[in-house]
Amino acid sequence: MENLLEKAIRDYPIGTVYRSVMSGDVHTVLSTPEYYNKKCDIIAGGNYIYYNDRWAEIISSPVPKQLPIFN
Repeated sequence: MENLLEKAIRDYPIGTVYRSVMSGDVHTVLSTPEYYNKKCDIIAGGNYIYYNDRWAEIISSPVPKQLPIFN
């Protein structure tokens, strides 16, 4: 079974824009999510993406870059 940190890393990659569950402010994920404390709250770049059993609202996900195709 997937743990919370694995879900955070999968669903909130660098570049994801989200609304913080703590403040309601809009932030962009600038670093890989990590546990903040023993309660399993999760931050990404200093802002909460998981707090008190609630996930931050994802506003937009990063668009993967396509590599050029060489023939």
